[in-house]
Order: sequence, then structure tokens, then C-alpha cells
Amino acid sequence: MQEKNEPIVGVYCESAPLAEQYVTYGLQRALVPVVLSLGSIIDKVYIFPRDGFVRSHRILPEVRAKVTVANNFAAKVAARLESKHPTLALKIFSLAMAMAEKAASPNGAAKYIIGVIGANTQSLIRANEFAKRQSATLLCYFVDEIDHPKASTSNRRSESNSLLDSLGVERRSIKGFSITQELAALLKSRHGFETTALPLPYIISEPEREKISQQRTRADQLIYIGALNFLYKSSLATIVNELLKYNINRTCPTKLRLTVTRDIAERQLGPLPDWVICEPIPERIRMLEEIAKSRAALMPCSFDAESASMVSTSFPSKFLDYLAAARDIYVLAPSYSSIAKYLKSLPEIGVEHEPSSISSFLSKSDEYQPGRFQAVLEQRHSLHRFAAAAKGIIQNSHASPQ
Repeated sequence: MQEKNEPIVGVYCESAPLAEQYVTYGLQRALVPVVLSLGSIIDKVYIFPRDGFVRSHRILPEVRAKVTVANNFAAKVAARLESKHPTLALKIFSLAMAMAEKAASPNGAAKYIIGVIGANTQSLIRANEFAKRQSATLLCYFVDEIDHPKASTSNRRSESNSLLDSLGVERRSIKGFSITQELAALLKSRHGFETTALPLPYIISEPEREKISQQRTRADQLIYIGALNFLYKSSLATIVNELLKYNINRTCPTKLRLTVTRDIAERQLGPLPDWVICEPIPERIRMLEEIAKSRAALMPCSFDAESASMVSTSFPSKFLDYLAAARDIYVLAPSYSSIAKYLKSLPEIGVEHEPSSISSFLSKSDEYQPGRFQAVLEQRHSLHRFAAAAKGIIQNSHASPQ
């Protein structure tokens, strides 16, 4: 329930916030908990479906009635044009959103538009344009470096500020939150954005908590969930090579569980042995159960120089699933990574810098209980904690002269 004098906000996004039972990927992993955290003050959720067709039955029930979706075809066309014809793509976006607003109920009373922004600079441009259409202030939650050359689909890093300026983004007016302190500092120095560090929120439902605590199966497997992109795949490949050595004389090899198809896994990692199990998990509770029964969860981060800025500023959201359900966590990451800095105050989880350490890690006792790190989630990532901090920042903006 909305409290008296709380500001009303709208949410702009480019994929639907999915109901909690589904496994989410990419920006959805940030979008869903942010929407749940701010639910009491959200007036409308506006979706420009750049990332695919929106199925209404899969949307979070808490906001399903508040959703307005732009034309799917227009979103596809704009996505195709955004790289080479950004001005035309933005015009198509504006027209599509205007039609969606006209077809929906009357405009909401939101004074602020919250946009969850990843690596694509064009997403920020669209969120800014939409906020202007609504005569609202844009507040972004940045979860990635917006212009990283390996992650952004729209432009080279050196051109991003020119693109933002040319398409009407007043960079020094961009405010909001960043997923890490390091990302906040980078966005400030590179673009002039003013953001406050705010850790990603996370929720474990009671049925999930119960399933995790009741997990009695112990599988001799390591699990890695999520994408095999440039931030993770090189270190994961070195772990596979070390496991090949570890398993060579074992009659029952330690397995590696991946949550992508074998086709995708081998395209990214090369040919894989039979003890690597590749199978997607569509339901969140099943994914948490799979983590809970595994000997340990894997958190590999790239050591490549070209990935350093993103590895040092972004926070791997999959790590929160590990904190929710894992018996143990093996982290292979450079000392400058955001996850290494995060774990400095959590000595129960070590950070390794050499993949050969996996052998000694596997030789230690594995008598831990699943979900033993859940208290960390409550201390650092609760929805209540995020909501209180975010509402405070919004209230301060609300009180400031516009």
C-alpha cells in the first residue's frame, strides 16, 4: 500500500518483468526485484518490447494490470535501425510509445520514470525520450557500463557521449542508482551521471526457502548458471580444463552442470566431455534446487584486459542465486573485480586467482548445508532495504528544485 506523500513512479523497460516462478536472464534479473521492491509506488509499467514478444500471462501479477506495451513490430524495426540510423529509430520509438499510450488508460500521475539500464546506450536514450514525453524526471538504475565495446550493440565507446548529446540526452541531468560504487564512479567520470550505489535486491519465497532447506540429495557436481558471454566463458573454460585433469583417474568423475543447451555450450567452450551436463532450467524453484544439491556453485570472472572495466564495475546477479541456495561457492576472479571486493567482508567465501586451485577446493570437506549464506542476502540485498533506500533517493529528488 502506498503511504501518504510517497512519490508516484512509472517504470520504463524493454522486456516484461516476469512472474517470480520463471528463471530470468539479462536485465530481467534486475528488473523483476526492482519492480517488486517499488511496487507500492508504481503507477504504470511501460514496455517497449525490443527484447521480444510480451506474453501477458508471464508478467508479474503484482503489476500485470498496470502494464502498457508498445507495438511489437515497431520495436523490432527500431532495434534493427538503432545502430546505423539512431535518429530514425528514435522517431519510430516515439511514435510507437505515443500509440501505446493513446490505446491505454489515461496517462498516469507519475512524476518519475524508473529505467533499468544495461549496456545498450540506446536504451538510455529511449528511456530519456520517454520520460520527456511524460513530463517526468528520469531516474535510472544502471547495472552495467553502458558503452562497453563488447556488450553494447549500438556504438563505439568513443562515440557514446556524442550520440547521447545529439539525441537530446542532457548527460548532467541523468540521475539515479548504480549497482556498485565502482559503476557509479565510472559513470560520473565518463558521462557526468550522478548516481548512488544501491545493491541489487533479491527475494526468496517461503516455498523456495523450504525446498532449499529440505534438499537431501548431494550430487558430486559443480554448477554454473546463466550465460556464457565474454565476462565468464574464458575463466569457465580454464575450469573445465582443470576438471579434465582432476577427473582423469576417477571412476566417478565430478560433473559440471550448465544451464544452457549443449549446442550453445560447445559453441562457446569447444568440445565438452560427457561429464558436462547441459540442460536449461525454465523454472526458478528447480534452478535453486539444482544449486542446492550441487557440491558447489561456480563464479568465474574474466581476467582479460578488454573485459576489466566491466568486471570491475558490474555485479554478477547469478551470485545472489548462489547465496540463496548453494552449499559452497568457488570464485575464480581477478582481485580488481567487483565480486572480489564484495567478498572482502565475507571470509567464508574465498576468491581464487589460479584455476588450478579447483583441485584443492574439491579435496576439502563438502558437508555444508544448502542455503548457508542466506543471511547475507537479508543483510545486504533485501527488498525492504532496497525500497527504503530507493524511496529516500526519490524523495530527495522530489524535494529538490527541478
